[in-house]
Amino acid sequence: MTSTIEPPTEPVPAIGGVPPDVLAERYGTPLYVYDADAIRAAYSRIEAAVPYRPHRIHYACVANANLALMRLIGSLGGGIHANTWGDVLMALHAGFCADDIMYSGGQLGPEDMFNLFSHGIAANVSSLSQLRSYSAGLRAFEERTGERADACRLVGLRLHLEDEKPFSRMGVKISEIDEALAIGASENIEIAGVHYYRGTGTLTTQHFLRPFETVIDVARRFADTLRYVDVGGGFGFQYRDGRTAQFDWDACGEAFTAMLEQLTSELGRSVLLIFEPGRSVVASAGFLLTRVLAVDRRAAGGQIAGVDTTTSHVSKETYRVYGGYRRIALVGRSTDERAVMTDVVGCTTFSDDYIGRAARHGQQPERGLLLPPLREGDLLAVLDTGAYGFAFASNFLNRPRPAEVIVDRGEVRLVRRRETYDDMMRLQTG
Repeated sequence: MTSTIEPPTEPVPAIGGVPPDVLAERYGTPLYVYDADAIRAAYSRIEAAVPYRPHRIHYACVANANLALMRLIGSLGGGIHANTWGDVLMALHAGFCADDIMYSGGQLGPEDMFNLFSHGIAANVSSLSQLRSYSAGLRAFEERTGERADACRLVGLRLHLEDEKPFSRMGVKISEIDEALAIGASENIEIAGVHYYRGTGTLTTQHFLRPFETVIDVARRFADTLRYVDVGGGFGFQYRDGRTAQFDWDACGEAFTAMLEQLTSELGRSVLLIFEPGRSVVASAGFLLTRVLAVDRRAAGGQIAGVDTTTSHVSKETYRVYGGYRRIALVGRSTDERAVMTDVVGCTTFSDDYIGRAARHGQQPERGLLLPPLREGDLLAVLDTGAYGFAFASNFLNRPRPAEVIVDRGEVRLVRRRETYDDMMRLQTG
């Protein structure tokens, strides 16, 4: 396959009205920066694309669980989609109430169930086994505490459509629906909703929508108790400029509106439509600022720029699974020099510590990164890192994690201080 060389990126003059070099000077690098207005714009774009009422956007905080971002989304009217009890705790700490949180995690253990029951958090369960365990756990909780957890008696089923994703590791199969109904009836639990997760980062809108006619057919089987249809997440975000494949939120909103209006007409009452976008809300809002430490000019042309961040700050999994490409821009100075093929490499000896890569013959997939000739001290911005950037950051090779700031119309707030080596060692007891 022939590699495609990307054009040079446009400069990043300001983030939320503040020049990136000012932020880097004030807070140091590497530094995650989030633009509040970009989050508002993305959220509003999704909200406006769905004419159906009632609907609710539950932000999938797996993408980025920074409390400041979650509070901003809450102020816009959003709820939270939680994958783990930790997600729930973050949401509660950010000021969301139980009714704002939908839990769709897998493999619930007794402690997780107890926590959900004690806080009245509704859940989508992912298998008949989990439905039985959930029912038994709820019964035990009520007997132990003497309290009724009525909100937790309204359960959703995460569906497994074998024709669509035969090897999916979770979900109740269509052939198991009658058994799920029987379990619910025996335990006085209502199957209040259906949930389907289409996949990660789907850009082709019609491909994304394809399974949902079947999902709606399944929802009809719960006509007496159905309260919501949760269409999950996985809505794509295009990381590359100038590509034709873009997720069409208008087409998506119109399609789901038509499906839900037909369903509610048949039922004679309204059903809540839930979306769980994550990446598409926060991806474009994030910037990872990093300083050039060294530059090596290649004999064959081009350059290698070593920077003060690493793939432990913006995980290789982010690149491989969640988008495969990030734009990188020189910021803080202008230049008319012609861009050259560039490798941006991290500050470790890990052989795959590449933040951005030049195109190389015979390797796939290649990123085709072009940047002006760089020099020590230059500031670079890795763009579109608001989703699955800091969320995947680790202490691999004992590198402390970066600080995070949010810029809101010129006002800058530190929302996570820079991790220190003392922080990293504090939990060790050896």
